Amino acid sequence: MISIRVHAVESSNLVSREGCDKLMRIASQAKEDTQLFVLSPLRDTDLELASLLTYAKTRDERLWSVQEQRFGRWTALIEELLDLSAAQKVLERIKQGFANIEDLLRSVWLVEEISSGVERYLEKVCNSWIADLLCHIASSKGLISDLLDYEAALAKRDFHQQILFVYGQLPQAEGFKGKEGLSEYAASFLAGALGADGVTFWNNASLLKNADSSEVPSALVIRSLSYAEATELSFFGAPVIHPQALLPAITRSIAVQLRWWGDEKDQGTLVSKDGDGDEQSRVKGFSIIHNVALINVEGAGMSGVIGIASRLFSAMREASISVILISQASSEYSICFAVPEHEMERACETARQEFSHELEDRLIQSIEGESGLAILAAVGKRMTGQAGVAGKFFSSLGKASVNVIAIAQGSSETNISAVIKGQDSKKALRALHARFFLSKQALSVGLIGPGNIGGTLLGQIAKESIRLKEQFGLDIHIRGIANSRQMILDQDGIDPANWKERFASESVPLDLDLFTR
Repeated sequence: MISIRVHAVESSNLVSREGCDKLMRIASQAKEDTQLFVLSPLRDTDLELASLLTYAKTRDERLWSVQEQRFGRWTALIEELLDLSAAQKVLERIKQGFANIEDLLRSVWLVEEISSGVERYLEKVCNSWIADLLCHIASSKGLISDLLDYEAALAKRDFHQQILFVYGQLPQAEGFKGKEGLSEYAASFLAGALGADGVTFWNNASLLKNADSSEVPSALVIRSLSYAEATELSFFGAPVIHPQALLPAITRSIAVQLRWWGDEKDQGTLVSKDGDGDEQSRVKGFSIIHNVALINVEGAGMSGVIGIASRLFSAMREASISVILISQASSEYSICFAVPEHEMERACETARQEFSHELEDRLIQSIEGESGLAILAAVGKRMTGQAGVAGKFFSSLGKASVNVIAIAQGSSETNISAVIKGQDSKKALRALHARFFLSKQALSVGLIGPGNIGGTLLGQIAKESIRLKEQFGLDIHIRGIANSRQMILDQDGIDPANWKERFASESVPLDLDLFTR
């Protein structure tokens, strides 16, 4: 039986020699028999065609010169990447395509109207050209390849090609409004329809780490997640997970790899039904939502009264206000809930209108909002039924002098959430990461003499740091570097891979007392 893997890739990554060569390496090194690459709509401003419609609709005379520029850019791209014989075949198709597009643009010019079908048609045309280009490149490297419209790919059952490039109108999950990952849901759906062995989402942002690298420089790559853990992390702001795109794969229990286009060698994160059962870490990662407000509804008259919560959250729903977190005291004296910060005033006013009689009769004493907050979440399936995880979580925050304003935990125990001051978010994340993830051996290093020997040592640390963390539990932080005249200090750590650039631009006169303090 033929094994199949479906990939979701950004078309803008494939309109250069470097991008095409990278894709061919990925395909040739794959374990499965057939690789299907689902191409997202092209967003490269020099090559995309949808913007021509705006010129046509507004009867802007620049339309025709811009159209010529686009044709010239496509011609240059094809001639750069293909040999003469293959380039002529693709260019003939592109020339005919531009002739058809010109007729379409003249129609838009006349009626001054753009239909959604026209936009989708131009996106499909662009991607068909990219698929054709990639097909010829694959063939030149001895790989059996073909291109397919998405609808035809769904119906295909016999696969003898090593690579298939899929283009066309791609389905999107209901409610998805992202600008990245536009081919992910389509790839996941296609994998389910074909019974694929796996699906890979290639993103342009980063590898998935157990904390935000901008706030926790020592954050590590998460190697495995369950579907539930991935969904929880995505809700709390993990940027490379789009939960809607996972749904078709979840339905068919297909494992999803989250990989970064910037590092083709790193296997990224494997998302599967149960995750890695052998992994010891109970907490998989920490994520945070910034710019949150907390609304507190408080009053002795709420105790024991049926329907208060129902009325409150029905009012929020009717006002189209998203409620991010809910927490209620067991005494029923108060209910607090979190909303996006920009919705705070509207949420307060909505609640006051709903409970206007209770406020007049002093059954509810106050409905107030507090802004400038953040929600910090710990996610991990192995937290379920494990004593001490919550204690470790909150004691770490306490030791870091981070005040917890509200707490919430689902009965599944895969998530612990705490509302904190937004200004404390970085401090809180670092404290939790240090407690749960940092190695038992953490070394703070100050290097004096970054010459030949010292520079070589820094290079070796840069090369081996990840392996030392993951295999030996050794975490090396370069806190300072100095020569005979200058120094640079950073409590958060200096990246040994680019220390020279930082030393040249940020170093200050040497102060040995300060350096060794």
